[in-house]
Amino acid sequence: MGSEWKIVKLGDLLELLTDYHANGSYKILKQNIILLDEPDYAIMIRTTNFERNEFDTSLKYITEDAEHVIELLSLGINVLEVSKETSVESSCLVTVA
Repeated sequence: MGSEWKIVKLGDLLELLTDYHANGSYKILKQNIILLDEPDYAIMIRTTNFERNEFDTSLKYITEDAEHVIELLSLGINVLEVSKETSVESSCLVTVA
């Protein structure tokens, strides 16, 4: 770790800490989202894509209606997304490109 890195507690940096799994988001997704193998309205980027660094093969797609449901559940920009289903190394920061 370089000298420019500072060790801090994650709780000191957070404005909001929540468990979207426990609040029913996954239930809503399961009821409203079907992952498609053929191109449709949008590509569904999954944790699997980041883990494998694979963004051009084995892609899944969603319909426009499904994208609207996901948009309602979206976390926003400058969010640290930590997946409970995998390891901490699978975390990613969502920022504006």
